[in-house]
Amino acid sequence: MKANSLKGLAKFCAAISIAAVSISAAAATAASYPAKPVRIVVAASAGSNPDLIARIYAQKLGELYSQSFYVENKPGAGGNIGLGYASKLPPDGYSLVIGALGNLAISPSVYTRLSYDAKKDFTPVAQFVESPLVLAVATSSPIRTFEDLIKQAKAKPSKLTFASAGNGTGMHLAGEYLNAAAGIKLMHIPFSSTSAAVISVASGEVDVVFGNQAGVWPLVSSGKLRALAVTSKKRLSNHPDMPALEEKLKNFEIYDWTGLLAPAGTPEKIIDDLHTKIMKIQAMPDVRHQLEMSGFLPVESTRDEFRKFIDSERQKWGGVAKRVNIKLD
Repeated sequence: MKANSLKGLAKFCAAISIAAVSISAAAATAASYPAKPVRIVVAASAGSNPDLIARIYAQKLGELYSQSFYVENKPGAGGNIGLGYASKLPPDGYSLVIGALGNLAISPSVYTRLSYDAKKDFTPVAQFVESPLVLAVATSSPIRTFEDLIKQAKAKPSKLTFASAGNGTGMHLAGEYLNAAAGIKLMHIPFSSTSAAVISVASGEVDVVFGNQAGVWPLVSSGKLRALAVTSKKRLSNHPDMPALEEKLKNFEIYDWTGLLAPAGTPEKIIDDLHTKIMKIQAMPDVRHQLEMSGFLPVESTRDEFRKFIDSERQKWGGVAKRVNIKLD
C-alpha cells in the first residue's frame, strides 16, 4: 500500500475514533444528568410572575432529579437583558432560561438591535403556563361595560388612556391591538412595572388596563377595580359571568405565557428528559392548584407544539407592531 494511502487511512481511523469518543462523552453526560446544580435564568425580578412560576418548577425538578435547580434573576428591559445573558451561556444543560410572551414574541417584533436571536439562540423545552389578561377600569369610572368603553372612546378620540408596564411590553401591545381591532384610539401611558400600571388605573390616574389575573382579581374583589372582560377565547370557569372579548371582537384572543428554554446546542437527550419531567409536573394536583389559584393554566404540549406556538405568537405580534408602526430602537 502506498504511503499516502496509509496516511489517509490513519487520518480516517483517527477521525472515527474522535467521533466515537465525542458521542460516548455526550451520551455519558446525558445519562448522568444532572451531576451538579442547574441554573434557571429568569429575565424578571424576584417576586414577579415569571419568578414565582420558575420557582415552582425549579422545586419540583429538583425533587424529580434529586439535584438542585436554582433561580438566577436577570431583570431589565422587558426581559431582554435576561435572554441576552442566557444566550451566551454554555449549552450543556446546566443553564436554562425562562422565556415569555414579551421577550420571545414581542421584543423581536419591536426591537431591531437585540443582543439575542429569539429563534436561533434557544431550543424550546416545554411550555409551563398560559393566562388570559383582564381588561379593567377603576370602580369609580363611569365605564361599566366593554360597550361603554368603546362608545366613550369613539366619542372622545385620544382622550381615554391605557396603562402598561412599559413600551413594547405585552400590556402595551394588547392596548394597541384593541385600538386596531375596535377602531378606537386609547392613548398609551407607560409605567415602570405591571403593578404600577394596574395601581394607576385603580387610583383613577389612567382609564383602563390589560392586567394579568394575579394582579387584577384581588383588586376587583377588594372593590378597587371593575373587570370588563377577559382575553380568553371562552369565559373562565372561575369567572363565568365575565364576558370573553372573543364575544365582542372576532378573533381577539391574548394569553400571557411562560416556558422553559435551553441555549441552542444543548444535548437533545437532556432536553427530551427535561420535557418528560415537566409533563409529569404539569399533572401534579398540588402544582395545578397552586398555579390555577394565581390565574395560570398549566399547558401540556410537545416540544414541537411549543416551538410552533412561539413562531405563531411572533408572527401575530409582529403583525400588530407593523400595523401600528411600533419600533423602539
